[in-house]
Amino acid sequence: MNRMIRECKINNEEIVENAPLINVYHVLVGTKNLVYVKILPKDNPTSKINRQYKTVLALRGGSLYITYRTVPFVCSGNHSYIPLNDILSMYPYLQTQLKPLARVPRTHELDFLQLVQLYHDEKELPSDTLLIDMDDLNQTQIIPSKNMTLIEHHAREKIKLEQQIALLNNSLTNKRKSQESHENKQVQQKSKSSSNLSTQSTPSVIRPPTGYFPPQQPSSSSPYTPQYQQNHWLSSNYGQRGRTRWQ
Repeated sequence: MNRMIRECKINNEEIVENAPLINVYHVLVGTKNLVYVKILPKDNPTSKINRQYKTVLALRGGSLYITYRTVPFVCSGNHSYIPLNDILSMYPYLQTQLKPLARVPRTHELDFLQLVQLYHDEKELPSDTLLIDMDDLNQTQIIPSKNMTLIEHHAREKIKLEQQIALLNNSLTNKRKSQESHENKQVQQKSKSSSNLSTQSTPSVIRPPTGYFPPQQPSSSSPYTPQYQQNHWLSSNYGQRGRTRWQ
């Protein structure tokens, strides 16, 4: 890019290393208001800079359909003009009839047509472009249809760009949700596995020690056993029982 800038002899312009670039189309339709874009030629580009860009944006025009092609047009006075080359590419047999009627475009007219052209493709109009009045096309039975202004182009392309951005955002959101769901499933599976291992290692019933019997309190109404004495029955491993007293 810097080499191309140097070849065009444009001073004080340089692109830094690893600079991000964006398509002119996105600049054109990604802003709230219309912007003026002009592609400068390699030969003496500074002489082609149009300082009167407000004159360009003040023009009326847009694009129209002729048979299967989209053709830019610009309004000047009470007439509408289109590039002669676009007509001749579709109807080459009209060259001898239409070329004498064509005229050289003014600088701001050509710049306007270039601006409309950017909505359709990245091809720029040649510097030797000639314009033909659409009234002259009526004599050849060529009737343009479905004309669209530059403002309408801007609005339509802006909506298309916003839809593309929305689809991209939805795709990223769905992808993130899918990753989160997958991670949650993995965490649940790990938690379930840990719970099963804990259940297997813990006994469900705790048995008391062999030979232990809870103490039995003697009845307070017994005439033979004092209230301060307690009896304990002990069981040996051989099933024999003896009686022991302590106080």
